[in-house]
Amino acid sequence: MLLAAVSGCLRTHFERRSVPVDTGLPLSFGEEGGAVLSWDFGDGSPRVEAAHVERAFTRGGHYVVRATAGEQLVWQIELDAMPRPVTRAVPAAAEWAVFAPQVKGDFNGSLDFFERVLGPGNLQSVLDGTLLAALAIDSTAMGALVDPLKGFGAFRLGGLDATVVLLGVQDERAAMDELDARLHGTDLGQGARGFETKEGARALVFADRGYLYAVFPHDPQVAAQVMQAVRAADARGLELNAAYRSLPAGQTGRVVMLAAPLQKAQLPIDALWATVNVSGNRAQLEGRLFSKDLLWQTQGQPSATALLSRAWEGPVLAASLRLPPGLLRSMLEKGSPEREASRQRLLSHGIDIERMVKALTGDVGALMWFDAEAFLRNLIEGSERPEPRGAALVEVQLSDGKAWESAVGQMLEVFLPVRPKLQQRSDGSVWSTRLAGQDAQLTVAAKSMRVELGSGLRGRTLVDLSALLGQRFDGAFGKGHASLLFDVGRLKAELETPRMIEGLDPMKVVTVQGFASAFLDRYTAIDHVLLDLAPLPDGAALKGRIVLKEKEH
Repeated sequence: MLLAAVSGCLRTHFERRSVPVDTGLPLSFGEEGGAVLSWDFGDGSPRVEAAHVERAFTRGGHYVVRATAGEQLVWQIELDAMPRPVTRAVPAAAEWAVFAPQVKGDFNGSLDFFERVLGPGNLQSVLDGTLLAALAIDSTAMGALVDPLKGFGAFRLGGLDATVVLLGVQDERAAMDELDARLHGTDLGQGARGFETKEGARALVFADRGYLYAVFPHDPQVAAQVMQAVRAADARGLELNAAYRSLPAGQTGRVVMLAAPLQKAQLPIDALWATVNVSGNRAQLEGRLFSKDLLWQTQGQPSATALLSRAWEGPVLAASLRLPPGLLRSMLEKGSPEREASRQRLLSHGIDIERMVKALTGDVGALMWFDAEAFLRNLIEGSERPEPRGAALVEVQLSDGKAWESAVGQMLEVFLPVRPKLQQRSDGSVWSTRLAGQDAQLTVAAKSMRVELGSGLRGRTLVDLSALLGQRFDGAFGKGHASLLFDVGRLKAELETPRMIEGLDPMKVVTVQGFASAFLDRYTAIDHVLLDLAPLPDGAALKGRIVLKEKEH
């Protein structure tokens, strides 16, 4: 009779929620202090008896939530749940984030590409080190434990020294139990478990709103702070972050990188975004860097590009860039005990390291060439190991050459087993020695410092590398550009070029060439890597690519 009386006083409430909700986010149903009702959430879970309930849907779909008092329908709520995007699972306070928006088939396609870049063993080590990647690529877990429409990624929160890996899951408890069954974790309380990677790194793993998070801290106490920050973070996540807001609508890729550094004195960037798209044997990077700092408009000045304007052809590495002054000054800050010990050692020899660092303008140019003949000769009659052979040229611009000239001699005596020879020439002070079995020379002038090392330039032609590389790579290495090239294809071509080496059996040379080429193919499938920043009024445009060698059939 009492139930009938109560039922007669209740009206049926119909509600249609037009805005889709994210899976994993708790939703509120009913009224505090109201009548106790029987709630059916339409997702196959058991009924709940309560006046007011909170419920999170684990899977996307259309749901009809019903609450009854006896036979009377009191509430009927229709809603749509959508997989919570990874951008909302990363807190807005993230200084940087790298993520794949989904872990569907295209995610595995990206893994295939990077397996060729890194090699199967190295890629496996990277995946094992994340703890959660194994679930992301496990076909038996996909759809059952891992939500293929959610994302996978990593981020770092400002002020907390820890890297965080996250993965979208269908069922938080089941996914955590599966991880525990595989790796045998320990209970840390508050829903967190401790795990150890194969390399011995320790991580704290917890679940929050449809995602698993693995925290890799340098200090165990930081892990708890990260967990607290993630659980307390606004549900909109990166949508509140300056870097995410700078990302153009619809600009997505298989991998997305975002950054909004807090320490702008060291790295003057207001926001940065970049996307990576993989197609066949090529990964293409495009992005934007936003900053009012003039650093990004003063790249590739004559002082930085002079090294490339008249240089030997065919380098396997080329670089031209201006580093941020704040980043250079950070070298003076106290670091690890080993770094501080080195610093004190220099000071004990009267080497003014602070004056030296302050004299660096940040302008750097570098070139490296491969000496195939010396490499092959060493394999046949030298150490018989694949040791690098070639030439390198690095030039650093200085505001005060005296700051380095007075200290370089002492530094070389401290760190080299044999005292170098010193010559005073019109172009500066020149120190000569042998390093790693090759001739080395260091020159300190009034406004620059130059390091020359090795061999292999005989027979090459002097060319304008800035112009040649700019034509090949759409303006890279030009005025205003910060550019970096690693050309493995050139190295491989020189290694495989037929050659006669004086004093060596031609058949041995051909045989060793074949073995060395096969070794290089097994070591990496990269043809070349390019990264370029082109100046814009509000920062710089980012372009880059990793191109792999065509597979032989």
